[in-house]
Amino acid sequence: MIDISIIIVTYNSKWFELKATIKSVLMQKGINYEIIFADDGSKIKWNEKIREYVKGDYNYCFADSNINVGTVSNIINALKVSKGKYIKVISPGDCLNGKLAIKKWIDFMEKERADLSFCNAIYYKKDNAKKIEVLKEKSSPKNVNIYHKRKNKGKLFVDYLLANDTILGAAVLAKRNIILKYLLEMEGKVKYAEDYMIRLMIFDNKKICHMDKNLIWYEYGDGISTTKNNKWAKLLYQDFEGTNEIIKNRKNIENKMQKKYQKYLIDSNYKWMPRKVKKVLLFPGMIFCRIKMKLSHNNTPFEDEKKLEIILQDNVQ
Repeated sequence: MIDISIIIVTYNSKWFELKATIKSVLMQKGINYEIIFADDGSKIKWNEKIREYVKGDYNYCFADSNINVGTVSNIINALKVSKGKYIKVISPGDCLNGKLAIKKWIDFMEKERADLSFCNAIYYKKDNAKKIEVLKEKSSPKNVNIYHKRKNKGKLFVDYLLANDTILGAAVLAKRNIILKYLLEMEGKVKYAEDYMIRLMIFDNKKICHMDKNLIWYEYGDGISTTKNNKWAKLLYQDFEGTNEIIKNRKNIENKMQKKYQKYLIDSNYKWMPRKVKKVLLFPGMIFCRIKMKLSHNNTPFEDEKKLEIILQDNVQ
């Protein structure tokens, strides 16, 4: 039985970054995994280099798109051929931290019976000389303590959906059946921001847990969510509204908070009151969430950059 399918998503990626990610995956011990390379219609594909690099008895395959279909559909293509109970999606430049990263993560998921969990991410950047610098940024989410409290559903609902205190998509691991269900629901409405599925999961009261371990090296500034490009900002806003449309069309809702939020989204189509004003009036608790976000001292963790430099070396250990 395959414990986890690790999906490496690529689009016009640099070989150096892809190779580092692959190496961090090949180092994993204590679990049965498969690797699925999912390229989203790149001009230059690295399949031959991958075959040359991934030597030995490793379980891997390709699920490439001939044309650019967007992140959500690209991941769905990989999910359809995946066999693992759990799914980890990872991008070139991001690396697993340590040989037992996935083993520890799966053990945590099993213990907590979580639908999705997220770990701490070590943010880093590298210059043209590939010199690594570990960064100190505000953690995502900032009010992470909510995830460690009992009976947190209401607070989590407001913090995530109203205050937009979001989870870093690169730091997520989820059950296969959960991620496939939500991405299929999003397909055609959300193109790039696959992590917006967490908004739907929060709305549906799925179990989301925080694993307080540093399991991911996250290359900060290269992803579409951290870029300053206005084009991507518009596309992500369209994806955000796409998830709102899904929530608007949810049926058989019984929870009062869900009904209230759904009504807020539907009524926001009418311009007689600005959406932000209505949000504050209906959900005053979001003000406290925002204040906590501003005052938060939850920063991204620091680790010795030499640990990442070892991963970036050429030879697979």
